[in-house]
Amino acid sequence: MPSLPTVSLRDIARRIGVSHATVSKALRNDPEISETRRTEVPAVAEALGYRPDPLLQQLAAYRRSRRVSRIESCIGWLNDWTDPDAYHRFPQYSGYWTGARQAAEMLGFRLEEIRLRKNAPTAERLRRMLLARSIRGVLIPPHLESFRHSAMDWSELSVVKIGFSIPELPTHLVGSDQYGGGRLAATHLLQAGHRVIGFVSTQSLELNTRGNFSAALLHSRDRSVAKAERIPPLFLDDNGADARLEFEKWLQKYRPTAVVYSPTAVVRWMGGRSSGIVLCSISRLDAPAEFGLNQLPEEVGQAAVEFLVSQLNTHRFGIPAHPRRILIEPSWEGGIPTAPAKPSRH
Repeated sequence: MPSLPTVSLRDIARRIGVSHATVSKALRNDPEISETRRTEVPAVAEALGYRPDPLLQQLAAYRRSRRVSRIESCIGWLNDWTDPDAYHRFPQYSGYWTGARQAAEMLGFRLEEIRLRKNAPTAERLRRMLLARSIRGVLIPPHLESFRHSAMDWSELSVVKIGFSIPELPTHLVGSDQYGGGRLAATHLLQAGHRVIGFVSTQSLELNTRGNFSAALLHSRDRSVAKAERIPPLFLDDNGADARLEFEKWLQKYRPTAVVYSPTAVVRWMGGRSSGIVLCSISRLDAPAEFGLNQLPEEVGQAAVEFLVSQLNTHRFGIPAHPRRILIEPSWEGGIPTAPAKPSRH
């Protein structure tokens, strides 16, 4: 059976009465083309049976990337922390930056940190500043406090968040598979014989991670242990003066044999009493422990840049109708967290 003739960009252009370059940009949703034309071109292309050639698309993306000048090859890293330097004092967060910077350089881009609290620009001023400096790609790292520019007009920018914070900005996201991490921690503890497994976190971290760690850990634990052995999680007030007292009461009441935790203060509070209680950190980089998760932040940062560059190469700007998530599976470190032969609860 003879194959149907291939429909080209020039065929579409002739039908509409525009140049093939206009058709190409319209199919890539390039903001240089009017919204009316960007709606018309795909409709005509579909009616004619146009199907893009993936090899030609790859070649075109490569050529476009080679034509970008050095100043246009800058990716913005928006830091809206009250203390911008504090971000880099967290090893986990610093790893995001390191991985992103390395990936950007490999792909011919330069990663530039933009500290928003220094000049306190309005959302509109920030947008204009980015465009004036030919910054079309933006990465937003995790923010423990509010990110003040979520409502900015992002229509001419490609933006990717790192991590689950800033839920009010529904854009693409790259992060650690926190739910998978909670399940991984539960699996190792259960296999090592632990039954009374506790979870301790701050309320802010629980909010910023959308409860992924605790939900997975508790769900996996509860499927394997009796109701009498299930203890409630402890979520501490970030600014609570009585946090240590709360922890002490929780520890005495429930007598866990293993505690999966996030706040570094837990290790200090345990002091010399950690004997017989296994401590497992959800991030061994930020909260050191013998056992725990490595969320591989450099891998996350690299993946974020690679995804952002793919958006830039295909001229995909603005807040997506269907945000995508790319999750990097964490690893378990420290070996087997051995449990007591007969866990005691009295």
